[in-house]
Amino acid sequence: MDDLVKNYLAEKKLNVASWSELRECRKTGGKSLHTTVEFMPGQIICKFGAKKILDRPNYLTVQIGDCQHIMLDPEFLQYLNHSCAPNVFFAPSDRVLKAITKIKIGEKMTLFYPST
Repeated sequence: MDDLVKNYLAEKKLNVASWSELRECRKTGGKSLHTTVEFMPGQIICKFGAKKILDRPNYLTVQIGDCQHIMLDPEFLQYLNHSCAPNVFFAPSDRVLKAITKIKIGEKMTLFYPST
C-alpha cells in the first residue's frame, strides 16, 4: 500500500484526557473514544457530570432518573459507541464511568446504549 493510501485510511487522533484519545476515521468521519492506558474490570475510569439536564432523551444523553437525561461533561464521553458486548458502563448514582471488562491500551471504549 502506498503512503497516500495509508494516510487516507489512517485515523486522526486527539488526546482528550490522560487516559483517552478521540479518533476520527478520515474516510467516514466516524469518531470513537480509545484508551491510552489499561483498565481492569470494575475500575473507575472517570467521573462525569451534567453539562445540561433535559426531561427527554436524545442521542447524546445519559438517563440518570425517570425523567432526567443529561448532556455529558466531559463532552468527549459522547463518543463512546454502542456495542452489544460493551466494555464500559455509566453508573449514574455515583456519576462514574466504569470498566466492565479488561480494556487494553488503544482499545475502543463501548457501552450498551439501552443501559442508560
